[in-house]
Amino acid sequence: MATSALDHRLHPLGRLDYGCHAKDVHILAHNRLLRREQEVQITSRTMIQLCSSIYLALMSFVVSVIVTNSLTYVERQNYGIFMVTLGQLFVWVQFGAPGAFNSIGLATLKASRVNTLFQFFIRKDLYLVFIICVAALIFELPSVACLIVFLGYSSLLPLQWIVNGIQKHVSNIEYSFWRILFTNIQFLILLYYYSAKIDLTLIRFIEIWCFSNFLSLVLVLVRFFYIEIQLRDIRENISLSHVSIVGKSGLVAHIGLSDLIRLENFLIPLFLPTIYSANYFAVGGLANWPRLIIDSVSLSYFHGYKSLSLAAGRRSASKRLGIIFFGTILILTTLQPFGDKILESILGSQYSSAYNLFFALSAMTLLSSGRRMYLDSFRAHGKVQSQIASKLELKSWIISLTSLPSIFYSDSIVFWAWSSVASNSFAVLYLIRKGNRC
Repeated sequence: MATSALDHRLHPLGRLDYGCHAKDVHILAHNRLLRREQEVQITSRTMIQLCSSIYLALMSFVVSVIVTNSLTYVERQNYGIFMVTLGQLFVWVQFGAPGAFNSIGLATLKASRVNTLFQFFIRKDLYLVFIICVAALIFELPSVACLIVFLGYSSLLPLQWIVNGIQKHVSNIEYSFWRILFTNIQFLILLYYYSAKIDLTLIRFIEIWCFSNFLSLVLVLVRFFYIEIQLRDIRENISLSHVSIVGKSGLVAHIGLSDLIRLENFLIPLFLPTIYSANYFAVGGLANWPRLIIDSVSLSYFHGYKSLSLAAGRRSASKRLGIIFFGTILILTTLQPFGDKILESILGSQYSSAYNLFFALSAMTLLSSGRRMYLDSFRAHGKVQSQIASKLELKSWIISLTSLPSIFYSDSIVFWAWSSVASNSFAVLYLIRKGNRC
C-alpha cells in the first residue's frame, strides 16, 4: 500500500519530467534541423555563386583573347585604359552605391520619385564626364572612343544598382542570371563578329561593350517594374541621399582597399613603354581569374562568420585562404612546362614567353584579393571589428606598395610583377600575424 501510494505520488512528477525532456529533445532536434537547412542553403548559394563566377571568368577570358588577337599594341593599351583604369575610377564614382542597394534592396528605388532618381543619376554622371575628360588629356585617348565609353558607363551605373538590389527579392539562380547577362550579350556579339571575320577595331570593341550595357539595362528595367516590394521594406527604406553614405561606409568592406586603389593601373601606361603596358593589360586580364573565385567565396561565407566566434572565424578564413592559395599555385606550377605554348596558341606569337608574367600576375592578384577574404571574418562582427579590419588592411596595403617604385627605375614588367608578389606576400603574412593577435 505504502509503495503503491508512493508510486502514485511520484507518477505525475515522473510524467512531468518525461514531458519536459521530450520537449527539450524536440527543440534541440528542431534547432539542429534549422542549422542543417541553413548549412545546405549556404552550400547551395556558394556553389551557384562559384559556378557563375567561374563562368564569368571563362567569358572574360574569351573576350580578352579576342581583343588581344585583334588590336595593335597602341589600341590594346587604350582599350586597357578604358576598361581597367577608368573602370577602377568608375567604382569610386559610385561611392559604394551598388553595395548599398545590395543591402537595402529595391525599396528605395521603387519609392523614389522620377526627378529624385534623375538627380541622383546626374550627380554620378557628372563625375564620369570629368574623369573621362582628364583621362583623355593625360593618356591622349581618341575623342570618339571617349564619348562611347562615357555612354557605356552611363548605362552601367543604373544597371549595377538594380542588379545588386534584385538579389534581395529573387532566387539565387535568377540573381546569378542577371549578374552574367551583360557578359553573355557581349560574348555572343563578339563571337558573331569574330566568326564572320569582320574587322574588330578599338572603336568597334567599345561599341559592342556599350551596346551590351544598354541592352542589359533595358532588360533588367523590365524585370524591375514587375518586382513587388513588401510594405515592410518600403517603410524601412532609406532616402537616395543616404545611399552613397551607406555605400561608402561599406565600400572597403565589400571590395577591398587593394582593389579600390590599384596605382599601377595609372602608372604603368604612363611610365612603361607601350609594348609592356599592352602586355600588362592583356596578360593581366587573363590573370584576374583568382579574384573572381575569391569574390564569390567571400560573398558566400560572409554571413556564416556571424554565427562563429571571432577566433573561429579567423581560423576558418585563414584555412580557406590557404586552400585557395596552394591550390592556385599548384595549378600554375603544373601548367608551367606548357604555359608558354598555351599562351602563344591563345594570344599569338608575341606572347611566346609570357607565362612567367602570367604566373606572377595571378599570384599577385590572389594575394592582394586574399587580404579581403581574411578580413571578412572581422567585418562580419560589427562596426568595431570592421574598423580594426580597415586599419589592418591599410597597413598591409602600404606594405604591398613597396614594390611600386620599380615601375620608375625598371623597364621590365616581369620584374615589377615578381616584386609585387614578394611585397604582397609580406603584406598577407603581416595581416594574419597581426589579425590573430586581435
